[in-house]
Amino acid sequence: MTNGSADALRRARLNELPSPPDLLLPLLRLCGDDDAVPADACRTIGRDSVLSARLLAAASAPVFARRLRPTSLDTAVHALGMDTVQSLALAATVQQFFGAVAGRQHRWLPRVWEQALACATVARQLAEYTRSARPAEAYLAGLLHNIGQLVLVYQLPDDYPEVLQTASQGNHHLPALEREHFGIDHVELGAELLERWGLPALLVDAVRYQQEAPETLADTHGLVRTTAVARPMATCGHEPDATVRHAAGHLFDLGPSACLCVMANAAAERDRLSSALDNGPGDDPPLAAATGRDSAIGQELRQTALIGDARRHLYGPNPVNGIARYVALLFGINHLVCLQRGRNGETLQVRVPRGADQRLEELELPLDRDRSFLARSLVDNHPIHTLDPEARDALTIADRQLCSQMPSDGVLCLPMRPAGEAIGILVLGIRYDQISALLDESPLFLAFASEAGRALLVEEQRNRQRQERHDDEAANATLHREALVQAAADPLSIMQNYLSVLETQLEPDHPAHASVLSLSEEAGRLAALLRGADTPERGGTRPQGINDLIRAVMRLAERAGAIPDTIRPEVSLDRSLDEPVMPVPGVLRQVLLNLLRTMGEHLRGSDTISIRSSGFVHMAGERYIEVLLEDTGPGFPESLRQQLESGPRQTTGSPEAERLNVAGSLMRDAGGIMTCRSRPGEGTRIQLLIPTADAAPETTSRGSVAG
Repeated sequence: MTNGSADALRRARLNELPSPPDLLLPLLRLCGDDDAVPADACRTIGRDSVLSARLLAAASAPVFARRLRPTSLDTAVHALGMDTVQSLALAATVQQFFGAVAGRQHRWLPRVWEQALACATVARQLAEYTRSARPAEAYLAGLLHNIGQLVLVYQLPDDYPEVLQTASQGNHHLPALEREHFGIDHVELGAELLERWGLPALLVDAVRYQQEAPETLADTHGLVRTTAVARPMATCGHEPDATVRHAAGHLFDLGPSACLCVMANAAAERDRLSSALDNGPGDDPPLAAATGRDSAIGQELRQTALIGDARRHLYGPNPVNGIARYVALLFGINHLVCLQRGRNGETLQVRVPRGADQRLEELELPLDRDRSFLARSLVDNHPIHTLDPEARDALTIADRQLCSQMPSDGVLCLPMRPAGEAIGILVLGIRYDQISALLDESPLFLAFASEAGRALLVEEQRNRQRQERHDDEAANATLHREALVQAAADPLSIMQNYLSVLETQLEPDHPAHASVLSLSEEAGRLAALLRGADTPERGGTRPQGINDLIRAVMRLAERAGAIPDTIRPEVSLDRSLDEPVMPVPGVLRQVLLNLLRTMGEHLRGSDTISIRSSGFVHMAGERYIEVLLEDTGPGFPESLRQQLESGPRQTTGSPEAERLNVAGSLMRDAGGIMTCRSRPGEGTRIQLLIPTADAAPETTSRGSVAG
């Protein structure tokens, strides 16, 4: 169709449509008035006798659970509340217009109306959830979002149904098909119609831009964004698809769980409104067929609403209790058990709701179709029941044990497979007089079983996370205990080494020699006792990785001022070294701190210092990790080098020499090796050969400090 033909269609078709509903604008003003009270609603709605009668009938619908039937519009408005009244009034008004326009194409009306009502309820719930727009305005935008389809149905009764049919049978974009056949689409026609009616510009824009990409709508008004997300969300089924997740995430920063919440609430509201609107006066209400249970789309709407409402019951602390309550409410079945997949994936564990015989939970069935007839339901992904003789004969003894505990004529087994994952089986106790009606509801039953399985899966994940948190807390408590033991034992070990150095500096006949020796032995004994207090099965203190230890020491050295503030140390760690170091990492911590402090005292502002773990060294059949400390400073002074060459028996040493001698002594006692080379103008290089945790001996005498 040419552009001229499209313009002609636009002018002729819009001019020939019935007039807009008289109450549409007054109702819209009522919805936009935050100060409106029930009396205002009564005055507005009372101007239309048909709408008043339909509202009275809706207020009496069982879905609203009123004990007393309202006898006046005033009591109906007070009973329903302003939000519900506004929703029903707007829906009924737009619905009447749909009926007037559809004419002889009535068979297409249910589909168009169901899409409108679905979009409206989602838009309202989305607006309430995100606070992006007035809920009543979002609701009306949803009701009117596809009103342009009525124009095409009305004026192209032969051609347009074929386009609708084509779009419904494949992955076709309806507006693109419309433009291809008619040169214009229903979105553009709908926006122009609403403009002619004099509706607010924001409402018109919400209809006009509903199909635009989310990226182009980020800065638009909340009503436009709400309608653009509500339209695909209303038609995506039970789960938000990729299109919905992208739009909701980009425009409102909503995740899948938030989308599910909005969709569930909208489905419940849609079910209530559909039921209420079908209770209008007269033998042939305009859309009775549109939401009837015989309609395929109506059936899906009902199923969506019921399952959405069920979510409120299922996702509690014990989902089995929620499943039992809702099965009783929804299907009139009072006896059930859940067979939940065991942790090993090879058995089905029995779970019973509150009030049932808890001893049943001692039973389990094999998850094997050849060893359990009931298990076939999950393995084959198909409902089965045991009311016919052939099925009863196929029951194994384990099956019969379970079935005999159900006070019923037989059982109906429904597979619980959310997203294709085999979670378990819902086993319902049923009577002969129930089976026919229950099998007619198979789609609803299977949808409910899938939702029940999802609730059990969420519970599994929640329990697993709780156990992981408990394990983490226990592990952290163990680490904390080890750290306390280490914190107490390390200073004693270091004190023992200082005493050992002091002992070597005293002559054997010195009066204090025996006392120092005694103190050294006592410090060693206490350190050994503290380490022995650690958990026996853990084999003492947890070995620590060399790279983690070096990082911790560097942070401590910088905080303690062991390295001048003007010097930024360079750290280079071999990532392949994940080996644990010596069983007492506190000893290596003290060694590194002593060395860093001693080297740092002789550095100037332009000098550098580096530490690196450089790999494994094999020596005399033992394996060590090599750690190198190097600086570009002036080297140790002559006096310090002489003291180092004299060894630990030097009686008068500087603090720097004392620290280096203690470091060497600690390394020797831990089974390691330390070498030091320092030359004037060439800097200092210290090599540490550190035994791995499984190689460090209790006592050894290898290692030296060399100048």
